Amino acid sequence: MVLMVMQGGVITVAIGSIIGIIGAVALSRYASSLFYETSMSSPIILLGIAAVMMCTALLASIIPAWQAGRVSPMTALRSE
Repeated sequence: MVLMVMQGGVITVAIGSIIGIIGAVALSRYASSLFYETSMSSPIILLGIAAVMMCTALLASIIPAWQAGRVSPMTALRSE
């Protein structure tokens, strides 16, 4: 049960990260005019941001996953 909840959060962030990286690469010319001395299409920056988002998603999914793991399946089915 805990893995199911964690996978839901991580998959959502992974899809969002892929879409975000594609959007960042597409808008990198405009963004590089805003930030001096930084290449917005730098893979280190893009992967670093994606890694921070993944860690944040894991931390945000821990509490709901832990709570879902504590509930017995019969109790959860009865409440639905």
